[in-house]
Amino acid sequence: MRAGQWLTIGAAASLEDLYGALSSVYPELAKLWARFASKLIRNAGTLGGNVANGSPIGDSMPALIALDAEIVLQKATKVRTMPLDAFYLGYQKSALEPGKFVAGTRVPL
Repeated sequence: MRAGQWLTIGAAASLEDLYGALSSVYPELAKLWARFASKLIRNAGTLGGNVANGSPIGDSMPALIALDAEIVLQKATKVRTMPLDAFYLGYQKSALEPGKFVAGTRVPL
Protein backbone atom coordinates (compact mmCIF):
# COMPACT_ATOMS: atom_id res chain seq x y z
CA MET A 1 0.00 0.00 0.00
CA ARG A 2 1.34 3.44 -0.93
CA ALA A 3 0.75 6.03 1.75
CA GLY A 4 2.57 9.31 1.45
CA GLN A 5 6.26 8.70 1.12
CA TRP A 6 6.20 4.96 1.98
CA LEU A 7 5.35 1.66 0.34
CA THR A 8 3.98 -0.48 3.18
CA ILE A 9 4.06 -4.24 2.72
CA GLY A 10 2.26 -6.50 5.20
CA ALA A 11 4.10 -9.38 6.79
CA ALA A 12 1.83 -11.96 5.12
CA ALA A 13 2.71 -10.73 1.63
CA SER A 14 4.48 -13.38 -0.41
CA LEU A 15 8.04 -12.70 -1.45
CA GLU A 16 6.82 -12.72 -5.05
CA ASP A 17 4.32 -9.95 -4.25
CA LEU A 18 6.99 -8.02 -2.36
CA TYR A 19 9.43 -8.29 -5.25
CA GLY A 20 6.74 -7.22 -7.73
CA ALA A 21 5.76 -4.17 -5.66
CA LEU A 22 9.36 -3.10 -5.12
CA SER A 23 10.28 -3.66 -8.77
CA SER A 24 7.47 -1.30 -9.80
CA VAL A 25 9.06 1.43 -7.66
CA TYR A 26 12.70 0.41 -8.11
CA PRO A 27 12.89 -1.27 -11.56
CA GLU A 28 16.65 -1.72 -11.24
CA LEU A 29 15.94 -4.45 -8.65
CA ALA A 30 14.02 -6.72 -11.07
CA LYS A 31 17.10 -8.71 -12.15
CA LEU A 32 18.24 -9.05 -8.54
CA TRP A 33 14.86 -10.41 -7.40
CA ALA A 34 14.82 -12.98 -10.21
CA ARG A 35 17.98 -14.53 -8.72
CA PHE A 36 16.61 -14.95 -5.19
CA ALA A 37 15.08 -18.29 -4.31
CA SER A 38 12.95 -20.33 -6.66
CA LYS A 39 9.53 -19.28 -7.94
CA LEU A 40 7.97 -21.87 -5.62
CA ILE A 41 9.70 -20.41 -2.56
CA ARG A 42 8.92 -16.83 -3.63
CA ASN A 43 5.22 -17.73 -3.89
CA ALA A 44 5.09 -19.64 -0.58
CA GLY A 45 7.52 -17.63 1.55
CA THR A 46 6.36 -14.45 3.24
CA LEU A 47 8.04 -11.17 3.92
CA GLY A 48 7.32 -11.53 7.65
CA GLY A 49 8.96 -14.95 7.79
CA ASN A 50 11.95 -13.79 5.79
CA VAL A 51 12.46 -10.75 8.03
CA ALA A 52 11.65 -12.39 11.38
CA ASN A 53 13.95 -15.39 10.96
CA GLY A 54 16.72 -13.27 12.42
CA SER A 55 19.18 -13.51 9.56
CA PRO A 56 20.32 -10.22 8.07
CA ILE A 57 21.59 -12.22 5.10
CA GLY A 58 18.11 -13.53 4.21
CA ASP A 59 17.11 -13.08 0.57
CA SER A 60 15.31 -9.78 1.04
CA MET A 61 17.40 -8.13 3.72
CA PRO A 62 20.40 -6.72 1.81
CA ALA A 63 18.18 -4.87 -0.67
CA LEU A 64 15.67 -3.74 1.97
CA ILE A 65 18.46 -2.46 4.23
CA ALA A 66 20.07 -0.65 1.27
CA LEU A 67 16.68 1.00 0.59
CA ASP A 68 16.52 2.21 4.23
CA ALA A 69 13.44 0.09 4.93
CA GLU A 70 11.78 0.10 8.32
CA ILE A 71 10.22 -2.84 10.12
CA VAL A 72 6.77 -2.48 11.66
CA LEU A 73 6.45 -4.31 14.97
CA GLN A 74 3.20 -4.73 16.86
CA LYS A 75 2.06 -5.92 20.27
CA ALA A 76 -1.72 -5.77 20.76
CA THR A 77 -2.62 -2.25 19.60
CA LYS A 78 0.84 -0.76 20.07
CA VAL A 79 2.75 -0.30 16.82
CA ARG A 80 6.44 0.60 16.60
CA THR A 81 8.67 1.14 13.60
CA MET A 82 12.43 0.95 13.51
CA PRO A 83 15.12 0.86 10.82
CA LEU A 84 15.47 -2.67 9.51
CA ASP A 85 19.24 -2.61 10.00
CA ALA A 86 18.72 -1.83 13.72
CA PHE A 87 16.35 -4.81 14.06
CA TYR A 88 19.19 -7.32 13.66
CA LEU A 89 21.43 -7.60 16.72
CA GLY A 90 23.47 -10.54 15.41
CA TYR A 91 22.99 -13.76 13.50
CA GLN A 92 19.49 -15.04 14.36
CA LYS A 93 19.21 -12.40 17.10
CA SER A 94 16.76 -9.59 16.68
CA ALA A 95 15.05 -6.80 18.58
CA LEU A 96 11.77 -8.73 18.52
CA GLU A 97 10.53 -8.71 22.11
CA PRO A 98 8.21 -11.29 23.68
CA GLY A 99 4.62 -10.76 22.61
CA LYS A 100 5.53 -8.63 19.60
CA PHE A 101 5.21 -9.72 16.00
CA VAL A 102 6.38 -8.43 12.64
CA ALA A 103 3.39 -6.63 11.11
CA GLY A 104 5.15 -5.47 7.97
CA THR A 105 7.85 -3.42 6.35
CA ARG A 106 7.91 0.15 5.05
CA VAL A 107 10.12 1.19 2.15
CA PRO A 108 10.66 4.85 1.27
CA LEU A 109 9.36 5.81 -2.17
